[in-house]
Amino acid sequence: MEINPGTMEDFFKIKRENIQYPLDLGLPSPAMLLFSLEDARRINLKTALQYSAPCQSLKEKIIKILQVRGEQFIPENILLCNGSQEGLFLLAMLLLKGGKKAIVEEFSYPNFHLITKHLGSTVVSVKTDKDNTIDIIHLEKVLAENRDIGCIYIVPNGNNPSGGSLSLAKKKRIAELGEQYRIPIIEDDPYAFVSFDGMFNPSIKSMSQGEVYYVGTFSKLLGPSLRAGWIIGSPEKIEILANYKESINLNVLCFSHLLLDSFISEGSLLMQIEKVGPYYRRKRDLMIDAIEKYFPSNKTYSVPSHGFFIWLGMPGFDSSRKLDFALKQLNVSYIPGKLFSIDGKSGHEFMRLSFSGIEASEIDNAIAKLALLF
Repeated sequence: MEINPGTMEDFFKIKRENIQYPLDLGLPSPAMLLFSLEDARRINLKTALQYSAPCQSLKEKIIKILQVRGEQFIPENILLCNGSQEGLFLLAMLLLKGGKKAIVEEFSYPNFHLITKHLGSTVVSVKTDKDNTIDIIHLEKVLAENRDIGCIYIVPNGNNPSGGSLSLAKKKRIAELGEQYRIPIIEDDPYAFVSFDGMFNPSIKSMSQGEVYYVGTFSKLLGPSLRAGWIIGSPEKIEILANYKESINLNVLCFSHLLLDSFISEGSLLMQIEKVGPYYRRKRDLMIDAIEKYFPSNKTYSVPSHGFFIWLGMPGFDSSRKLDFALKQLNVSYIPGKLFSIDGKSGHEFMRLSFSGIEASEIDNAIAKLALLF
């Protein structure tokens, strides 16, 4: 299988019926997708299918959800998006004008790389440390040595691909650096409420007086195809972003946002947040146990406190070259590390494993199969 650096599209094209053990895509478990036809039937179709303003009551509910972390916002702080990916694109349009650069971690979300590429921007890479999170000392060096930085892009919880989560001390220091250098921060937090220890730590935005944009989503909690995300920023910047969004898709009401609004009104989301952490924590633990059981002693791997992913490393291994064999002979899938690198070349010794979509009963067999590559 030929992999195009910086895009996940190739993995959606894999014939799923041929893959017995899917460890590649970060798909929420079907058991956690709770909508039904009855939810849709409660919606007034005359309103839902017409042009109208974005769903204001959904903004109010997002505000209440974020109050779980003790954070206070107003509706004017929020722009509803057709998924958080749209939010990232709008922010890149705002912050990377005139060839400004984006700071990202050395292994980071490839679809943000893709945005910068299409906008003609470049990225500056910062190393990760032993905690599988951004190396603050190297970040300080990069900021001191570079000009024309448009933003720092960071995934604070359950980083994709490393699984690492920032400590409170690191969040505070990143906030301070953003203020010191007057550089905006994009805080992309899709796994904020997929927490395995029940802790919902404060955001970087809540610690900063600077220009921080918080990007959230319902995809990991309730379903990706709802395309329901949001940006939180100052009312002035949100107004600018809303104007950008209007030029793309009119910034009008989405049917899925009404569906989501109806679902949350019954208190279901807070109950869902309580369920997903223990559910995915069990899968994480099963995968780690299997890695310990089947993989050689020189392996490295992350132990995530949030999210869907384990970042597995094997010295001397080439995960890209072995992918075809894994797919065709072992019926197991994973994503090679190079897909997450800036240049599409480094990271061959790593693979990203997702424990979210596979059945818990299949995890041991999947990792046993994967270990046959070594």
